Amino acid sequence: MQSPVFARVSWAVVLIAALILAVNIFQKAIPAVRFPPLDQASSTEAAPAATAPAAVPAAATAGYEAIEVRAPHGDIAVMVASTSAEQELGLGQRDSLPADSGMLFPFETPGIYSFWMKDMRFSLDMVWIRADHTVAGVARDVSPVSYPALFNPPEPISYVLELNADSADRFGIATSTKLVF
Repeated sequence: MQSPVFARVSWAVVLIAALILAVNIFQKAIPAVRFPPLDQASSTEAAPAATAPAAVPAAATAGYEAIEVRAPHGDIAVMVASTSAEQELGLGQRDSLPADSGMLFPFETPGIYSFWMKDMRFSLDMVWIRADHTVAGVARDVSPVSYPALFNPPEPISYVLELNADSADRFGIATSTKLVF
């Protein structure tokens, strides 16, 4: 027969193991994009007029593929965070982002991908984009003080576009808008 102390310790070990397993499952089921520091902050200079493609300074895009996203009211120069490391790096610890710039997070399969504002220094618009490049929704003016809150798309998406706060409205981006990239 077991002693009462041994039985309590055994249950405590089982409960701790179950808790660790549950945390690991939760982290895999709802991936949150992490935003650790960048070596260089981006420039705050105004970008060229919308008639010409917007340019992201070379120092800000180092290591990223740069593409253009066409929106109803202008072009956006975006850095593509296509690898897990680039997605973790994100826009965290930058002081700013050029006015006509953003960061695109593509995902291999549509899903509900959670984002947060860890290590952010400025507010963002998060644009949730379906596989067909139409907008599923926009989280507007998400503040750094919202951390550790998670922001989720309204449905499974394939891309997230992060822009300076209020840029979604300025570029004419709303639910059902078709973006070209």
